[in-house]
Amino acid sequence: MQAADEVIYQEGPWQHSKVVASANAFHLVSIGKRTDPLILLLHGFGQYWYTWRDYLEPLAALGYRVVAVDLRGYGDSDKPPRGYDPRSISHDISAIIRVLGARSAILIGHDWGGLAAWAAAKNHPDLIKAIAVINAPHPDVLIDNFLKDKKTRSFFWLITRMQLRTVAYRKLTHNDAELLETWLREWNNNEWPDPALARRYRLAFLNRITPYSAIEYYRWAARSLLRFEGRRFYRLMRKAVKQDVLAISTIDNPLIESDLVQLSKKYVKASFTYKQFTTGGHHIHERKPEEVLPVISDWLTQVRNS
Repeated sequence: MQAADEVIYQEGPWQHSKVVASANAFHLVSIGKRTDPLILLLHGFGQYWYTWRDYLEPLAALGYRVVAVDLRGYGDSDKPPRGYDPRSISHDISAIIRVLGARSAILIGHDWGGLAAWAAAKNHPDLIKAIAVINAPHPDVLIDNFLKDKKTRSFFWLITRMQLRTVAYRKLTHNDAELLETWLREWNNNEWPDPALARRYRLAFLNRITPYSAIEYYRWAARSLLRFEGRRFYRLMRKAVKQDVLAISTIDNPLIESDLVQLSKKYVKASFTYKQFTTGGHHIHERKPEEVLPVISDWLTQVRNS
């Protein structure tokens, strides 16, 4: 078995499976009863389902069927040549919910997974019961604050570096994806990840053509500013979502200004719960699950009782 397969198919108290949705195969890791309410966990750039490993059992213990998804292009999910825009990813999510036989789902997403949660809530309101986003401002908040502060400028500089696909691929894959580890550390103030975890993510990232897929997410982000389909997406997103939203941010996040997450409230019609942590970097959910899990658990209780 290849090293990438070993880290992607990590054994544990969960089950690995593949489903076909939106004409693509998706790798899922699940725990809980099929009849319980569904939670989908959505990862961000450069990662895969494993970022949610500490959430599967605790959330299932609350009475949920919990499924961590390898998004399109990542882990052992299919890596088609196109479809890395939020609208397409939201359709993937809706198709997965239907394939799993659920009537609706709660989405918990970090980074690009959070952006996908926002898009799914707007594009498939009948299927999405509520969303929790971690360091993932509403997309129109990002657009409205384009280049207005140092962190946002850094984020869009990252996007521009991805536009030359071949050059970006060479940089991302050089020295066994060393740049991925560098970015993960920079986004967490050089406090995380440790060498073993970094190696795991680098191995998974080098699985087949994952780097090309990861690049496509950022290439869409730049092209969306100029193309009709992108402008249509942002116009659609300006209409507030009707679901309850939990938004989590960290003050010391070098990549995203925490206040932008709070500003997302203007795009929410229902209940908006905001939690700001002082430290934790961009990947607080993985670095400090003992602090983030209680916030999510309390919010889930509110959603269930609403």
